Amino acid sequence: MKNILTIALGIFTIGFVIKPHFTITYLSPLGRQIFACAPTGSGKTAAFLIPIIHSLRGPKNLGFRAVIVCPTRELAKQTYNETVRLSEGLGLRAHVIGKIQQAAEKFGPRSAQKFDVLITTPNKLVYLLQMDPPALNLANVEWLIVDESDKLFEAGVRGFRDQLAVIYAACSGPNLKRGMFSATHTEDVAKWCRRKLKRRVQINVGLR
Repeated sequence: MKNILTIALGIFTIGFVIKPHFTITYLSPLGRQIFACAPTGSGKTAAFLIPIIHSLRGPKNLGFRAVIVCPTRELAKQTYNETVRLSEGLGLRAHVIGKIQQAAEKFGPRSAQKFDVLITTPNKLVYLLQMDPPALNLANVEWLIVDESDKLFEAGVRGFRDQLAVIYAACSGPNLKRGMFSATHTEDVAKWCRRKLKRRVQINVGLR
């Protein structure tokens, strides 16, 4: 209860307006794989951040427990800022990957694993995962979110599929929940979700 009230206070403090037609719809099928398509400005970011923050509850020294993949560093920074604002008072530690070498040292196996949420672009994440040994351990990840997946597939369907396969393999926790979020309904994304997201819930807002 305290966790819910803290999140609600964070939403109120920043003047965040929740779009009920999308955000609340996503709150109900927790534990299922999600493929969600809704136009820009419909509340997609809150739709995955609020359940993640509520689920994680507070900091744990287990390494990253949520990974959010964004197509650009600019969007990653925006999502990071929203994560910090919405989780204020809970102590969750969110990070954006900056320089590769610094990230490898900060988040590597020798670190104290005092971090909770990772927000990054796929290129940097895959690079760190393919280092020998891997610079990141994502075995405790409970949430894997791919935001603006339509833009990522536009950047190169084959290349991003390969990157996503590496990320999926690294997020090997038994309680992993996956979500693909898209501003537009594209056949590439839809086809991939039909093949890879088992027991998925598909949510569409607006015209397809």
